[in-house]
Amino acid sequence: MKKIISLLLILVLVLSVTACSKPTEKDEDNQKQETKEAEKKEKNVEQKEKVLNVGVWFMPEKLDPAHGWSSWYISRAALSENLVTLNENLEIVPQLSDKWEQIDDTTWKFHIRQGVKFSNGKDLTAEAVKKSLERIVEKSERAKINARLESIKVDGEYIIYKTKGPYASLLANLTEPIFSILDADASDEEIAEAPVFTGPYKVIEFNKSEDTTLVKNEFYWDGEVGLDKLYIKLIKDDDTRALALKSGEIDFAQRLNGNAVKQFIDNEDYVVNQKDSLKAHYICLNQEHELLKDLEVRKAISYAIDRESIANITNTNALGAIFPESAGYGYDKIKKQEFNLEEAKRLLKDAGYTDSDGDGIVEKEGKKATFVLHILKKDDYGVIAESVQSQLKKAGIEMTIKIEENGQALRQNKNFGGLLLRSITAPTGDPERFLERTYSSNGTHNYGKYNSEKFNDYLKELSLEFDPEKRKEITIKAQEEVNKDVANIFITSTKNNSVYKKSVKNVTVYSLDYYLITKDVTIEE
Repeated sequence: MKKIISLLLILVLVLSVTACSKPTEKDEDNQKQETKEAEKKEKNVEQKEKVLNVGVWFMPEKLDPAHGWSSWYISRAALSENLVTLNENLEIVPQLSDKWEQIDDTTWKFHIRQGVKFSNGKDLTAEAVKKSLERIVEKSERAKINARLESIKVDGEYIIYKTKGPYASLLANLTEPIFSILDADASDEEIAEAPVFTGPYKVIEFNKSEDTTLVKNEFYWDGEVGLDKLYIKLIKDDDTRALALKSGEIDFAQRLNGNAVKQFIDNEDYVVNQKDSLKAHYICLNQEHELLKDLEVRKAISYAIDRESIANITNTNALGAIFPESAGYGYDKIKKQEFNLEEAKRLLKDAGYTDSDGDGIVEKEGKKATFVLHILKKDDYGVIAESVQSQLKKAGIEMTIKIEENGQALRQNKNFGGLLLRSITAPTGDPERFLERTYSSNGTHNYGKYNSEKFNDYLKELSLEFDPEKRKEITIKAQEEVNKDVANIFITSTKNNSVYKKSVKNVTVYSLDYYLITKDVTIEE
């Protein structure tokens, strides 16, 4: 009997537990609601975190601004800021210095903006600015040349910047990212991997020449930052970068060349945002070459080139002077190099060149009108070179093309006829730096050995002139002198572009190469 009672008790207990554990209809509704709320919360988190994946063509091995051209990448990634910067109209505007004055020809006084912090929370002070500028001048030859720094002194919230002699282009050159302000209390090793700046973003992970992960700088001083996280990936090849954008691997592609960009122009899922740049393709002519030392031959070469047709092929602009129209240095006032095939033929004939054997190439005193053009194997160089080759042949000039492996090999060839080069003609919006290094008698980039006493006089005058309008007038005269001598042959000026998904908003494209991501770039699904 006891056994039966025990079994009954166990049965009642099991039934009670089962009844208690069985969910009611109300319980099931509550559970569904909780699941929905969890999913909604997860979705909200995803929506709130704005992440942009960017593909770029250049990424350095170190993030130290003193290392090569690292500072340009740092600026493109919206990490750094300068005392002064350039807006989209190439006007100098305040940044970490909110006001300044020129005391005399060699002395400038900059007020350091108050309330700004580095991304590690440290205050930006005049002493910190001094230390940063002194560091870069000590460690970078390029910075040393362009700073022309005699001394920096701190005066409360100001720095007093003294130059070695009168220096009219100081303000413009201080916009170059190499003069970005960092926390110089960090070690060189720390700066190479994760430098601390004042910009909208800060580095949390850097893999040399591969990718960089950045997050919003919580201490940023200049308004709301548009993204929470930024992934930047190195994709060197333009076509590969375009494929990554189409596949969804990236949301934003930096600078695609003529062919790569065409596939996005009429695609409603993408935005092609482009602006005329300050970058130019030109042929540097060796003034000591047996054929090219003749001014009439150089003129004939210039007239024989149809720049418009090359521009149409390469999605660029025809160029007939040193500075593109976008630079604002009198392009419309200069007598430009232009296409006139008949004039090219006439000049060659008047110079004594004839096609005596009927092979299509003119000669003089038994020597053919021929020279070698050296180029790099990159971007549109091959297309431009082959177009020029074909056009010169119509005038009776034979140009052969030699591909060099790298820029150093290209520039070290002392016996070249022509070099096809691409340069940013006003890297800080100011003309002096490019004119000096490319065309002055002792210029570091004067590979063609151009030598003009008149040009050198214009350059000296420019270096001492502080008035912007007068500087422009001198720059126009210097360009006209170079064109008169046909020191180089100008071909095209490029377009800067950013190509991105239509969900990416507030992108500004600049004429200069060292701006890309800004604080305003965001994503709106």
